[in-house]
Amino acid sequence: MFASLRTAIRSLSARLTVAFVTVILATTIAAGVPAYYLVRAQLEQQAWGRVSDGGRATLTLLRSEQTRLVNLAILTSERPTLSALLKQGDTASLSDYLHTLQSSVDLDVLAVSDAAGRLVAQLGAANGSDGLFKTGRGSPHRGER
Repeated sequence: MFASLRTAIRSLSARLTVAFVTVILATTIAAGVPAYYLVRAQLEQQAWGRVSDGGRATLTLLRSEQTRLVNLAILTSERPTLSALLKQGDTASLSDYLHTLQSSVDLDVLAVSDAAGRLVAQLGAANGSDGLFKTGRGSPHRGER
C-alpha cells in the first residue's frame, strides 16, 4: 500500500512541477510577445521619424546653399573686372582671375556664360579635370591656361 502511495505522490509532484513550469512559460510568452512587438513598433516609428528629420534638415541645408550660390553668382556677375575681361577676350587673364575667384569662394567649378546662356569659360569640371575651357561654335575645347 505504501509503494502505491509513494508512486502516486511522485507522480503528483511531477505533474504539479510540469503544470507550474507550463503556467510560467505560458504567462511569460503571453506577456513577452506583445511587449516585444510593441517595443519593435515604437523603435521603428522613432527610426523613421529620425530619417524624416534628417531629410528635412538636409533639404534646409541644400536650400541655404542654393541661396548662397545664387547670391554669389549675382555678386560675381556684377564685378567690373569680370566684365572687362570678357569684353577684351583675354583668356590668360580670365584664367588667372577665375583661379583667384575660385580659391576665395571655395567652389570646385566656376562657369562663365554670356547673356544668351552660352558657356564662355569654365574652370574645373564635373569630370575632375582642371583647366580653362573656352567654347567656340561647337563643343568646348581646351583654351589657354
